[in-house]
Amino acid sequence: MERSHNDPEHIDVAQERDVKYWTETFGISEEELKKAVRAAGTRVRDIRSYLENKLDRGGRTKETPYRRPPRS
Repeated sequence: MERSHNDPEHIDVAQERDVKYWTETFGISEEELKKAVRAAGTRVRDIRSYLENKLDRGGRTKETPYRRPPRS
């Protein structure tokens, strides 16, 4: 999927294309993405870390499963 702006290291939840891209990439809902941005900031690596730290032993968050995106 194509990135929506020139800064691939940050997520702008005000941009519909960013929300669509990152919710699909992380396998989470729009609300979960916005919650992660509020908690961790806009940097992709910080959001990824935040989501990974929310995983329980079964590999799922309390709210919704998180699928780690494949490395490219």
